[in-house]
Amino acid sequence: TPPAAVAKPDTRDYFRILFPDSLFEHMVEQTNNYALYRQRRSGKSDPHWHPTDVREMKAYVGLNILMGINQLPDTGMYWASDIFIGNAGFKKTMTARRFEKLTQYLQLCDRDSEPVRGERGYDGLFKIRPLLDVVENTMWDAYSPNRCLTIDKCAIATKRRFSPTQYMSSKPLRKGLTVWMLCDSRSGYCHRTKIYVGKPSDDEAAASLGYRVVSSLVRGLEGQYHHVFMDSFFTSVPLLQRLLRDGLYACGPTQAGRKGYPEVLRPRNVGNDSLDGSSFSFGVPRPLPLLLYQENMRGVDLCDQLRECYQVGRPCKKWWRYFLWFYVNLCIVNAYVILRETRGGTPPAEAGYNLDRSPVHHRRR
Repeated sequence: TPPAAVAKPDTRDYFRILFPDSLFEHMVEQTNNYALYRQRRSGKSDPHWHPTDVREMKAYVGLNILMGINQLPDTGMYWASDIFIGNAGFKKTMTARRFEKLTQYLQLCDRDSEPVRGERGYDGLFKIRPLLDVVENTMWDAYSPNRCLTIDKCAIATKRRFSPTQYMSSKPLRKGLTVWMLCDSRSGYCHRTKIYVGKPSDDEAAASLGYRVVSSLVRGLEGQYHHVFMDSFFTSVPLLQRLLRDGLYACGPTQAGRKGYPEVLRPRNVGNDSLDGSSFSFGVPRPLPLLLYQENMRGVDLCDQLRECYQVGRPCKKWWRYFLWFYVNLCIVNAYVILRETRGGTPPAEAGYNLDRSPVHHRRR
């Protein structure tokens, strides 16, 4: 008899690689612990709470994903009795009260052991550190970087202002939670992220923020001669020299006024009215670095386009939850990219977009 047919992996299988069951188990443990922590602090029990489990936590995350696909103004509307508004699948999965309780006590860290600011071991990202420790490794291991990579920043839309925010005059969203990303220039797959947590401490003042961000994002790629494309925020002579020494090529626009910029490269006669700029406007081909930059600086933008198709989670008052749903969404996008390429670059039948026509990539094993 012929061997049984092996089912082809789907997006959920790849999502489980990027967001493994061990992370759900951790979320269950910390959520149950936090519920007890809150009840001890208040001095009274919560009659509407009972411990959750992995199956229910997966269902809860799944409902938050579906809320990005079927968007309604208020969370309670998914459980409305009106047949034109209420969602039968939500009602069958769990009650509205249970969803609210899971939202109330959802936690990723041990709040009892959280250091306060100024204490030894203080971590501004303590509340999401367990998530970062897992997802950063799975994203890096699941997909081998191709030759051309993009480094850029994105902003996570929020309804409130939080401490780890940064002003970004060049972005449509002026205030937001900032994440720097290392993405594949052709597919948009996100290999690694770095979260902005405020101004550097005194001992880090010697190195520029852009220098440190890029050095952190490309860690592990030394000697492989990837081509890294970045914008002027990151580009500096010390950084490019460091990358070249490490066996990495880089391309990006420069700022002549930046400290350390070579004097011999500073533009001359800028603003001189005696020069007729029109004489240089025609018949000059684009330099190769500019052409390559325009073709390969799109990796983070591609990732953002896919990520923005369907937002995960609901607006909330806690900054760390925006990061939780951001990384869930990022794992969905990365799973989609991997699945698309295992099918020869063809997007799944249920997808309504195809932003990339890149060839199949080699993946880590």
